[in-house]
Amino acid sequence: MKLPIKKTVFISSLFILSLVGAIVLNRISSVHADTSSNQPASCPSGFIPVPGNSAYGTQGGFCVMKYEAEQGSNNTPISTGATAPWGNVTQIQAMNYSKNSCSGCHLIAENEWLTIANNIMNVASNWTGGAVGSGSLYTGYSSNSSVLTPSTNDTNGYSDTGATSGTSRRTFTLSNGEVIWDLAGNAPEWTQGTIATNRQNVTSSSEFSSLSPTNIDDFSPRILPSYNNSAASSYTSSNGIGSLYTSYSSTSSTSGFLRGGNVYSASYMMCPYTGCVQIGWMINSGIFTVVTYSPTASNNNVIYNPSGDGSGQGNCGYHCFERIVPFSFRVTK
Repeated sequence: MKLPIKKTVFISSLFILSLVGAIVLNRISSVHADTSSNQPASCPSGFIPVPGNSAYGTQGGFCVMKYEAEQGSNNTPISTGATAPWGNVTQIQAMNYSKNSCSGCHLIAENEWLTIANNIMNVASNWTGGAVGSGSLYTGYSSNSSVLTPSTNDTNGYSDTGATSGTSRRTFTLSNGEVIWDLAGNAPEWTQGTIATNRQNVTSSSEFSSLSPTNIDDFSPRILPSYNNSAASSYTSSNGIGSLYTSYSSTSSTSGFLRGGNVYSASYMMCPYTGCVQIGWMINSGIFTVVTYSPTASNNNVIYNPSGDGSGQGNCGYHCFERIVPFSFRVTK
């Protein structure tokens, strides 16, 4: 009589194990299904899929240009990696041109940029230390006078930077394995973000770690790297996160958001024979960097005064020369 009982127990155990296994497999399958369904199944040529993030309202994901926008025919933004970014573009122009890329295309929105930045921040290979939070995020190519053409070889992330290691790598890998170029560094990029100049009275140049949702005026708390990610609350520009620079004015007007690339706050520099002395400072490049700037500006123009006599932009005449950083943009769908 014991044999049937043992057999029954054995069969029941197999049933339970099979049931548990099926549940586990189903849950694993569901995780993978959620991942693939949280991004577009296909994207326009030159675009890559980005997984959505409910914290930023981008469930279902979206498509983004792999490279900074290049100027195609009839003022159509394209993304091929074959030419330098389309420069000297205002925010207003960027909004209009972006619509030419495809049906449903638009200038990248703030919540889309932040979705990408948050994704990048949580991928180990985007950190110099090889683990999330270890060392610094890569900050790309930074220059006060030029922008670079990308490479179509994603393994050549230091393309034309003059480096083979360090923080100047120009590529980032998303959690879905896609690679995006120059989201930090190279040309500063317009997003759709705007804010009134008299509603951004935080410290003109601020580390994100010194800010909280209660002291950033009319900025959305979502601009903070720590938004929905407490581990990032201590990250500073030394971690490659970037910083916030604002241009407060008591007269109300509109400022647009420039992201990623480096922008000088200086109007001129003095350059005696011993070397240049910067009047002002350069905003650190980084995936979260945001600079508020006039939406009708198309570049950042820095004047150098080789004489070093302190005369500045207005009086040094032919002794002065310029360095211009063009503003670019990126399209999403």
